[in-house]
Parts: sequence; C-alpha cells; structure tokens
Amino acid sequence: MKKLTLIFTLLFSTVMFPSSSYAKWVKVSETVSGDSFYVNTERLKIKGKYRYVWRMVNYSRGKSSLSFSLVDCDMGRKKDLKDIEFSKPMGEGTPLDFSEDDPKWDYPIPDTSIGIVIDFICKM
Repeated sequence: MKKLTLIFTLLFSTVMFPSSSYAKWVKVSETVSGDSFYVNTERLKIKGKYRYVWRMVNYSRGKSSLSFSLVDCDMGRKKDLKDIEFSKPMGEGTPLDFSEDDPKWDYPIPDTSIGIVIDFICKM
C-alpha cells in the first residue's frame, strides 16, 4: 500500500505541481535563517478578491515545499489547498510529504515573510 501511495504521489506531483525549471519563480522574501520564499507569477489566477497561486519555500536545511494557495486579498488571509515537501531545493528531488486536507484560513502576521508574500500576491 505504501508503494502505491508513493507512486500516486509522484505521478500527481509531476502533473499538478509546476516544475521549477519551466516556471517563473520570483523571490519575494527571505528569513534571517536563510529560508527563501517564492511566487510563481506566470500561474497566478485572479478571480475577484481571490488569487490562486503557486508558492515555494526553499528551506535553509536543503529541502523545499510547494503550495497551491487561495489568497483572500480583502481579508489578508490564505488557505493552502495542496502542499508537498521535496528532498531538494526548488521543488526538486523526491517528494517527502503530501497534504490535501480540509484547509483552514491562515491569517499571516504583517511584515513576516509569509505576510510579505501575501502582500506581493495581492498587488499583482
């Protein structure tokens, strides 16, 4: 069963998650510990006050994560609809963890790295 789940995750990630080599990732923010936050500006979809966007975080420890997020610009909040962690930077390497749970709204604190990313997305 674990093998089937891994195969499904790998197949799903290659279809649903944009390859970093073909996407336009814009670096938006960086933490003091070296984590870098990116937004895929080519795949941004705007529907009224909402933005659907791919985000990526490169962690200083060498891993990365891709998230497909719904951003509510009027309320300054986000919901991660899909999230996958990779073993290497820029969404490369082996998928390590995948989540597609019932997401809850998250209210990022202004002037934090994710708050800066949300502001960037809403100005597009």
